[in-house]
Amino acid sequence: GSENIRACTLIAAGGLIAFVGGNSTGVVSIYSTESSTGKSLSLIAVNSLIGKPKALFLAKNDTQNALYNIRGMYNHLPACIDEVTTSKDEDMVDMTYTLSQGREKISMNKDRSLREPVTWPSPTFMSTNISIHQKYEYAQAGNEPLKARCLELPQHDRAFVKAEDENGLVARQFYDLVMENHGWAMPELAEIIIDKGGPIEVWKWAEASFEKTFGFEFEPQERFHRTNLIAAWGMGRIGEALGLFPFDVKGTIKFLISRVE
Repeated sequence: GSENIRACTLIAAGGLIAFVGGNSTGVVSIYSTESSTGKSLSLIAVNSLIGKPKALFLAKNDTQNALYNIRGMYNHLPACIDEVTTSKDEDMVDMTYTLSQGREKISMNKDRSLREPVTWPSPTFMSTNISIHQKYEYAQAGNEPLKARCLELPQHDRAFVKAEDENGLVARQFYDLVMENHGWAMPELAEIIIDKGGPIEVWKWAEASFEKTFGFEFEPQERFHRTNLIAAWGMGRIGEALGLFPFDVKGTIKFLISRVE
């Protein structure tokens, strides 16, 4: 039941090299129509890579200027927006398009000069109680291009949040673990990228390794998913070697491929 937690963690780590492949600013949405299924645990896992998980959450009630400015400040690091369920359908279309563009809308200053737009080169994660793809349809937007920018990960299964061992609920133990130990992973991963010759070299290696290992052909419209999965695989392998990701990285990428399919 931890597939989405693992998948989001790898995609988030992949942001360190994904920009080399282009189309690295896709949106990842974890959704369930039920409550207490563990959606937010995936976002907590993402945030734990870079710092204190709850302090890093963005909210859909934040003003657009603040939201995009903070998103730009995170730069190559992931950003998480928790519980966007109540957003209007049209607003969700606008938010997805802007986030996946990797830059805010161009605007003017008070003196009518153009203001430099805020940019970011990495994916954005969100949780919701309704399928965002459905919201695109309700808004009657040109939803196929939007769906290609947003990878949806359903979280209907309560297997992880219900699991127990001799120490109690596994999900509670996981939550406590990342609340007490966070912010260590990304610096280690970045250091390895530098040691290996930089993001371009690591991306080339990850791309070749992905194609050799999985042999999966993405459709042209799946370019955002392609970038994120290749980067996730490359950084997943590095993180696995470092002991940062003590789980089945290859199986997690296979799970993500099945979601793309």
